[in-house]
Amino acid sequence: MPLDHATHSLAEAEIEPLTVVEILVTGDELGGERRVTFEELQVLFEKWRLTDDVWENGFLKKDARHKLQTEHYTSNIFCGPASTIGDCGIRDEVHPSGGVEGHKDFHDGTSIAPSPGPYFVSLMDGRLMPAYRMYEDTYETFIQSTYSPSNGKNVPLPIHTGKLNHLSVAVPSRLQSQPATPERPLAGLRFSVKDIFYIKGLGSPSLGSRAWVSIRDKQFLERQQDQEASNNEPEGIVEVLQKMGAVFVGKNKLSEFAFAGPYHWQNTDYLLNFNPRADGLQTPSDSSGGSASAVAAYDWLDFAIGTDTGGSVRLPADANGVYGGRPTTGAIDASSMQSLAKSFDTVGVLARDPAIYCEVLRALLKSSLTPMDISSPPPLPARLKIIVSKDHDTITKDASLGDTTATADGIFETFVSKLETLLGVRREYVILDSLWEETKEEFSNHRQNSATGELLAGMGNEFGDVGTSDLLYRKIVYWESYRDLGGPFMKAYSKANDGRLPLVNNSAKAAWKTIEAGGISESMYRDALAKKHMLKSWVSTYLTEEYSPISTLVVSRGSNQGEEPRDTQSDERYFAPSQPGRILPYTHLNTLADLPDHRLPIGQFESRSSVTGHTEIYPLTASLTVASAKQARQAQAKKPAGGERTLLELIEHLHRDAALEMVKTGRTAF
Repeated sequence: MPLDHATHSLAEAEIEPLTVVEILVTGDELGGERRVTFEELQVLFEKWRLTDDVWENGFLKKDARHKLQTEHYTSNIFCGPASTIGDCGIRDEVHPSGGVEGHKDFHDGTSIAPSPGPYFVSLMDGRLMPAYRMYEDTYETFIQSTYSPSNGKNVPLPIHTGKLNHLSVAVPSRLQSQPATPERPLAGLRFSVKDIFYIKGLGSPSLGSRAWVSIRDKQFLERQQDQEASNNEPEGIVEVLQKMGAVFVGKNKLSEFAFAGPYHWQNTDYLLNFNPRADGLQTPSDSSGGSASAVAAYDWLDFAIGTDTGGSVRLPADANGVYGGRPTTGAIDASSMQSLAKSFDTVGVLARDPAIYCEVLRALLKSSLTPMDISSPPPLPARLKIIVSKDHDTITKDASLGDTTATADGIFETFVSKLETLLGVRREYVILDSLWEETKEEFSNHRQNSATGELLAGMGNEFGDVGTSDLLYRKIVYWESYRDLGGPFMKAYSKANDGRLPLVNNSAKAAWKTIEAGGISESMYRDALAKKHMLKSWVSTYLTEEYSPISTLVVSRGSNQGEEPRDTQSDERYFAPSQPGRILPYTHLNTLADLPDHRLPIGQFESRSSVTGHTEIYPLTASLTVASAKQARQAQAKKPAGGERTLLELIEHLHRDAALEMVKTGRTAF
């Protein structure tokens, strides 16, 4: 259906389907007429049927050429025959041109012929309109559907279908995308983004909050109009991806204000989306859960863009069984997102196909503010040390287990063994808690800095029964989120609503009230930043062997350990007590050390669902982090690090060796 007629039937809209086919004209034929045989068309249309989800034989049922505005067809364009392939009646030879004198180009007034694929012709004015297919968002992962007409603008598409009035998402034909080029490496790939980015034509992002939209949308549109008038409108992540040929189809739900909210009762304004895996009733995790679930649910979506502050891409990737991760902090331009905590915010990618995952990351890294040359990656480091973190789970090597692939431990063991074979090195084990306790005094003495010792000694328990990385992470996030987001928002909302306060979820409320009550002062925040720097330095010293040519590959199990129903009634996952002085969680350690962290689906395991009472299949992921002394110094200088290059190449090697596979959509990833 053409989108400007999407609310009408074909009969009401007075349009007819039409197919455009490109006919290659050789030099010998330029002065004459190229003929196309039935067999050529039959092969072409069968290929289209298998590779495109928009085009179908129905676009061949009418000969609508006479309705077009043009009186002379571009010489290498053929418009649909009079009947369907296979229905008999197609002529043995088809001519590409009407051959009428005079020249008038297609509907947009340009000399560029339309791309091959399905179209509709208006019977009223002869306009040629590209066809879109409408998909129902049955897992409720989208908050807004969009499309981009020929003028390049992004336009909202408020259409709902189905018995439950789900949002509809429009996708254009893949046939109408030009082949990938170095300038357009993502040609034809469809994507969505977490609704935290500012996008031309679409107003302010919702951040999952109606209160936020009520005061921000008007301000944003006014600002955007001023920017358009001055021709100074900034280019954001969506526009960058569109320039690379990717096709933007809509915005995904997120946890309110991108704070923790993995359960349905924590999302008060918009219903928490559904995770398609296992029993279909598991948490999608947060805060990029909508983006991860969309990728896990829909074949028609190739990748999604999320954001990661302290796990907001990685945890949803684990829960939904897709590829996802955060690059080195600052490696990809995040200026078009509404920031939660500038010290940690980064753009992340989610995809089912490891090849697409790497391609999108590579394209974004090359287009960043400090472009990174990763077009010709060097060989994998000759000396790449593998460290397996045992802080979350022990790896079971008990021979009595039999087939090791039958258990989560066995699957992880198999994956690590494949890494050892690929890299030609043996693993080492580490318990980060123990390493921290064993080395922190030596580290302080090595620095010969009393301030360092005081900082390390102060990594205690001012915040209750939480671990070191929890403590530092929360102090920084709470302060920066209130300074840049919560404080200005609460003040603006109160002013616009006669002193009333908005409804915000528990996590955001707890953070911002802590700041307002003086629970974290600016000096405490700056102290936490200094401790973060010390922790990053400790990682470069004891995990990456500072000034050593050895790079370290840290491998760990992902966060998904089995069922976690969406109706879980506590915050136990995020506020569980841990021992004083602990480094954990591992996810926050990577965040604080500015390290890339990629979650890779490596298998699936069975576990009983307390909701359905049946044994269900859950995805299993592994975490890969590469760190080196050089990378630590580059991160400190705010330059993209070589660890990105190593990780992308490693993922591609594992994919070629079948150690990593493209995952499926639906209940099971494999």
